[in-house]
Amino acid sequence: MIIDNYLPRCIAHRGASQLKTENTIAALKAAAKAGATWVEFDIQLSADEKVMVYHDEWLMRLCRMPLRLSQLTQQHLQSIDKGAFSNHADLRIASFKHWIKTAATLNMGINIEIKSIDKVDLLMLKTLDLLKSYWPSHLPRPLISSFDATLLEGLSAWRTTATGGDSDYSFDIALLLDRWPEKKLPRLLSDSDCYSVHLNKNIANAQRVTQLMELGKRVACYTVNDREKAQQLFDI
Repeated sequence: MIIDNYLPRCIAHRGASQLKTENTIAALKAAAKAGATWVEFDIQLSADEKVMVYHDEWLMRLCRMPLRLSQLTQQHLQSIDKGAFSNHADLRIASFKHWIKTAATLNMGINIEIKSIDKVDLLMLKTLDLLKSYWPSHLPRPLISSFDATLLEGLSAWRTTATGGDSDYSFDIALLLDRWPEKKLPRLLSDSDCYSVHLNKNIANAQRVTQLMELGKRVACYTVNDREKAQQLFDI
């Protein structure tokens, strides 16, 4: 649920992840073909400090490799053809640069979720530099999200001080919540200066959504794949 025109009613989760392997270029293209105008995806750093698009810390679930993504270089990661991946380039682990250039070609907005817990400052610096170089100004501002409120607080402070007002670094921040923070909510929202709050669908209710709206925040819910549940949330 969104209360302005910046974000759409539906955002494709890791691309069209029920049609193609999640977080691949194929999933991104499938999302656009299915009518999505925005896409959510996950980023972390490879061993050679390249920004890659992948959700899990470990490669086991999708690639059947008992290794962390951070242990392999970009070249090695993009050569993997095990598990759900294949020899088709669009089904390989994607670099962030390739992903955002493709999304821009498809005229899609992007919601970037930060997955790394190591070298987060370096990850953000590299991410923002790539956005500055490759994200077109005519497309919506990227939305950067995380469950880590401290990380978002630092990102908000960095945006205020380090950019020097450089409009090429324009982005918004979203706080992800999988549990309701009760009394900590106002502080979390003010410290991170977030544009929107994205709630786990299981903790979303009318009272909480109203509270967030009264605090001036946009509200979204994740990950909703059921039409009836989606309509219930939209009704709120």
